[in-house]
Amino acid sequence: QPASWRPTGTTSSATSRFEVWVQELGCASGESSEGRIVEPEIDFGASAITITFRVVPLPGGECRAAPPARYLVKLPEPIGLHELRDGSVAPSSLVRGAPTGQPRTGPYPGGPWSMDAQAWSDPTKEVWSDRALNMILGPAHCGWESSNFMHMGWPLGHEAKDSTEARQYIRDPLGIFGDALSVPYEAEAALPDDARFTGLRNGDLELWISNREIDGAVYVVNGDGAERWPRATMIGCA
Repeated sequence: QPASWRPTGTTSSATSRFEVWVQELGCASGESSEGRIVEPEIDFGASAITITFRVVPLPGGECRAAPPARYLVKLPEPIGLHELRDGSVAPSSLVRGAPTGQPRTGPYPGGPWSMDAQAWSDPTKEVWSDRALNMILGPAHCGWESSNFMHMGWPLGHEAKDSTEARQYIRDPLGIFGDALSVPYEAEAALPDDARFTGLRNGDLELWISNREIDGAVYVVNGDGAERWPRATMIGCA
């Protein structure tokens, strides 16, 4: 049976992977459609990408409100200048208009991260070494200069001796790394309910973490906006 959908976060002309909420339109006894979502039909038209979701119905389902389920959409190519449309109804409905600009890819500040004095009990941690936390621009000779790499000693605050004692999170506005990332990068993310400020700053940037999501992503906050930087498995460039 058909299901409607909406993105969980932002998309851009460079996006090819993004998460959506899938809402079953039939009767499902209040049960989420997680595990029953059929791979969506994706139709690239001249000016629109129409995505049609269906779910396997529950037998004898009662008509009670059901929560949506997350699903990762993987497009065969970036969105480009297409609008996004939902094909669960006829005619299809507009979900998101065509992108009007390119995602920001400028370099982020480098140098050491500093800790707010009141947020950390150890005064020697006021300025963190790059073995505890660092952020570098992606190497140009591999074509990764639009991205930023964050390396974090783990647990947070640990000065890593090598990559086995650290975690890597990547800012990927052009979608270069695809399936190598645990979740898609989000340029305009909503902070999770349990997100907390670590006390760490780099210029105008703040590092926030969520205990529920730390294995998959961290959040970098700049002013009123937040970005979700997904975790990677120590991507390197030869």
